[in-house]
Amino acid sequence: METACPVVKEFRDKHTKVIYQVGSEYVSSDEERVAILKGKGFITDEVKETEEPSEEDPKAEKDESILDGTAAEVIDAVTSETAKDEVAALLKVEKAEKNRKTVVKHLEALLNSEE
Repeated sequence: METACPVVKEFRDKHTKVIYQVGSEYVSSDEERVAILKGKGFITDEVKETEEPSEEDPKAEKDESILDGTAAEVIDAVTSETAKDEVAALLKVEKAEKNRKTVVKHLEALLNSEE
């Protein structure tokens, strides 16, 4: 079961590189990480339990928050260290919604790159 906490101070998660805006929710099953972010004042103690996002739902909250940024922010947040399956999901959502040429080109390059 995952924990969802309201974001009260904008931050970029150092593990996922996802940017969380004030008013959005931080969702995680890592209780230690949630405690750290609460301690630093990024999220509140108002906790509600949520179901895990569906594998079929390309609009999982973390994907949406990455793509909500400007093209430059998206390109900065999504790097070669981002998992290929996550990049593929981001590309699918980007093409379906904003379809920004620079973002699509960047995501496709990451998918086609050799590691």
